[in-house]
Amino acid sequence: NSAIDKEKFNSINVSISYGWKTKIEENEEMLAVFKKAEDYMYRRKLSESTSMRYKTIEVIIKTLYEKNEREEKHSIRVGELCALIASTLNLSDANIRELRTAGLMHDIGKIAIDGKILNKPSSLSDSEWLEIKRHPEIGYRILSSLNEYAPIAEYA
Repeated sequence: NSAIDKEKFNSINVSISYGWKTKIEENEEMLAVFKKAEDYMYRRKLSESTSMRYKTIEVIIKTLYEKNEREEKHSIRVGELCALIASTLNLSDANIRELRTAGLMHDIGKIAIDGKILNKPSSLSDSEWLEIKRHPEIGYRILSSLNEYAPIAEYA
């Protein structure tokens, strides 16, 4: 399965789920064997889907940073500022980490914004501003798909 984990299609990770069961008893029904194999496959699929979502978020962030270099520097600065403020407020280490992550991820929704708009050197038109203003909602949807990121999704 590790060879499959490394496969990509257009920068997207490939995921394959499978299940198996061996028929041991001669009188065991084949449908029951298939059902057990299918159940096992779905259990694996559920456990692997979270991992795939984490990988997908990593790909989204990487793609956003490739799309717009300033976004990476900006996100790192915001993450560090969030951590500094949290530390100054004597928040717990867990809260500091959460706020640093929120800072890093706060613009993840910009992945859905046209790169021409993100990189436009001149002032944005009204319609372009409307497009930019969509990124928090998009970021919320992306981050809320994972339990670990759900608490910070509202900051995206």
